[in-house]
Amino acid sequence: MFSAGCMFSAGCMFSAGCRFSAGCMFSAGCMFSAGCMFSAGCMFSAGCRFSAGYMFSAGCMFSAGYMFSAGCMFSAGCRFSAGCRFSAGCRFSAGCMFSAGCRFSAGCMFSAGCRFSAGCMFSAGCRFSAGCMFSAECMFSAGCMFSAGCRFSAGCMFSAGCMFSAGCRLAEFMSTAPFLSTMSTCNGASRHLPLSSWAIPSRSLTVFHQELEEVLESELSGNFKKTALALLDRPSEYAARQLQKAMKGLGTDESVLIEVLCTRTNKEIIAIKEDYQRLFDRSLESDVKGDTSGNLKKILVSLLQANRNEGDDVDKDLAGQDAKDLYDAGEGRWGTDELAFNEVLAKRSYKQLRATFQAYQILIGKDIEEAIEEETSGDLQKAYLTLVRCAQDCEGYFAERLYKSMKGAGTDEETLIRIIVTRAEVDLQGIKAKFQEKYQKSLSDMVHSDTSGDFRKLLVALLH
Repeated sequence: MFSAGCMFSAGCMFSAGCRFSAGCMFSAGCMFSAGCMFSAGCMFSAGCRFSAGYMFSAGCMFSAGYMFSAGCMFSAGCRFSAGCRFSAGCRFSAGCMFSAGCRFSAGCMFSAGCRFSAGCMFSAGCRFSAGCMFSAECMFSAGCMFSAGCRFSAGCMFSAGCMFSAGCRLAEFMSTAPFLSTMSTCNGASRHLPLSSWAIPSRSLTVFHQELEEVLESELSGNFKKTALALLDRPSEYAARQLQKAMKGLGTDESVLIEVLCTRTNKEIIAIKEDYQRLFDRSLESDVKGDTSGNLKKILVSLLQANRNEGDDVDKDLAGQDAKDLYDAGEGRWGTDELAFNEVLAKRSYKQLRATFQAYQILIGKDIEEAIEEETSGDLQKAYLTLVRCAQDCEGYFAERLYKSMKGAGTDEETLIRIIVTRAEVDLQGIKAKFQEKYQKSLSDMVHSDTSGDFRKLLVALLH
């Protein structure tokens, strides 16, 4: 009906100064405008009722000043907005009823002035808010019915003015106890459940987790921070980080490599290898090969193959043959044939190994540990003894490691954290019982006397 200064205009009632305009009621100053009721100053606008100053706008009732807006009823001044009823001034807003001034807002009924808000009924002025009914002015708030003015609040019915509040019906002021409760009583899967259960893009979840780590990094300190950050990881992720730390830079902490790799199941080793590759974009096996040497490298690489038989059957004939092979490879010859030890210790099931050690005792009249101590030395000896002790009594092995980390002057906090965190969901209660049996004292009491502050509170909470 009317077309002025346009490069191409077809089937429009009014079109002016457009490069391409088709089937529009009103189109002005647009690069591309099609099937719109009103489109002005847009780079691309299609099927919209009102679109103005937009780089991309499609299927929207009202869209203005947006970089990208799709399927929204009202979208203004946003960088990305999709499937929202009302979205204004947001960097990213998707599937929300109302979202304004947010950096990231997804699946929320109302979200305003937040850095990250997801799956919430009401979230305002928060740095992180997810899965909450009401969350306001919080640094981190997740899965809460009501959370306001908190630094960290999760899974609470009511939480206000807290530094750390988690899993509480009513929490106020600056208490750390609820945080300790959640971190010590939830398993790894539960601690990660909110992240995995929300319908949010995985990349956004990664950003969320990274920024949560940054919050804890900045707000906590010392061994308490190390333990809290360790609990944020899945066990396999934490083990991968510990292995990378043990090999990073000059020198290698072989004791960590031995403790981790000589005590894990096939499934756990595979998970650790996968997480190591994902976290550091490097092969764990290649790094172990590069940072170790000789026979220690051979046994660790054998363990990384995750080829141990984990069945329940015991072959007595094989046990007798393996016992003879171990003798022939050790005491029965000049020097030691480590290949025979590697073959048996890295591949036989724990039940089969116990049968082999019994056969060795009968055949030679000597304990296998005694033979290893006589025939090997250094880190290789530590690796072999760890494998033997784990096959015989894994809980007893970790009880001994914990005792040595606290015995005498000073405390090895790194070992204390690593064992308690990684065994908390495996056999920590059994380790406590073994500790009591071996040393006639409570593991909790010894941890309590050798640590202090919130670090002590968190470790003791994990032990309980």
